[in-house]
Amino acid sequence: YKNFASRKTASAKNGKLRGVGFSAYIEACGIAPSAAVGSLGAGVGLWESAEVRVNAVGTVEVLTGSHSHGQGHETTFAQLVSERLGVDINFLLNDPDKNMFFLGFRYGRSTFDEQLNYETTLDDFGVIQKDLSTQNATASWGELTTGLRVKVSKHFWMGYTARMKFSPSVNGNPELETFDIPGYGKTSKSVYWGFNYQVFYRIPFQKGK
Repeated sequence: YKNFASRKTASAKNGKLRGVGFSAYIEACGIAPSAAVGSLGAGVGLWESAEVRVNAVGTVEVLTGSHSHGQGHETTFAQLVSERLGVDINFLLNDPDKNMFFLGFRYGRSTFDEQLNYETTLDDFGVIQKDLSTQNATASWGELTTGLRVKVSKHFWMGYTARMKFSPSVNGNPELETFDIPGYGKTSKSVYWGFNYQVFYRIPFQKGK
């Protein structure tokens, strides 16, 4: 929209109104192969796949064929590869069924890129455009966790983990305030609560005594 203000003024002098319009669309996704999607030319369905690589140099790559149309894929995918390191204290260490009740601490860290493009219109200067970006910004936070794991059958356990994430810290461009930290959440929240369930299967390599 470069020089939009001047073009708007010139159009108004000629009795024409000039404005800015935006449009968006919704695209179906996640549909498996079927006669319905086949009629649309998608014979293999509309699902997508991804590959995660852990490299020997300590980096993680996420490869996907998904094409971004403004959904924020860069932020979402980065959330999947943020890292945590910590320890748990199991209060049922000698339980014969290997059940667990634990308390733990985690140190979380993520690396990400940010970019913001915007423009503003001033009466005396017209349209002003500005681009802000941060390459390899880093963030860290702490986590307190507690959870339970209980044996439900011969080789299966079920459990849950509750976590409290706190004290986020960001090292990036001071002109560009980070809105969302991959792996943590919005920087405006000093404390985040989370809860998840798990199912465990123990592979019986050898018979128990």
